[in-house]
Amino acid sequence: MDIKNIVNAKNAKYEKWEINEHYSGKSAEVGRDLKSQKLGFHIETLEPKKFSCPYHYHNAEEELFYVIKGEATLRQNNQYCKVSAGDLIHFGLGKEYAHQFYNHTEKPFKFLAISNKDEFDTAVYPDSEKIIIRKSRQLFKQSDAVSYLTDEENPKSYWDDEYL
Repeated sequence: MDIKNIVNAKNAKYEKWEINEHYSGKSAEVGRDLKSQKLGFHIETLEPKKFSCPYHYHNAEEELFYVIKGEATLRQNNQYCKVSAGDLIHFGLGKEYAHQFYNHTEKPFKFLAISNKDEFDTAVYPDSEKIIIRKSRQLFKQSDAVSYLTDEENPKSYWDDEYL
């Protein structure tokens, strides 16, 4: 029998990633490899003294992390706690679930990350006041926000006169 929907985490293909000197690790994109459509999941190892990602929260995607090995410091809603092997960490929607991991140790921190995949998700980065739109992968500064009617106060100016 040749079953294609099973991956052994020990044999998964891990790829090293690095954004800059503060963010690095390796990741096995098992959800992508298994062609998951609505559920995102990967196994990640965060290098010692590195951060997982910029501090953020989601508006449409929930996340669940299971710590496989090691210990890290979790920053959530500007509070801090240590997490370690066996911990399940759920991040719901909204700013109270803003989160980021920091591997404060000298050993790798390994975890399984699971989330629903919502193409309309937006994530907010409170430290830098950015917003990302998942579908287009565009980032915007929140300070660029405009009012609902900006540049459309008079809709007649966009219509052909014959239809008004």
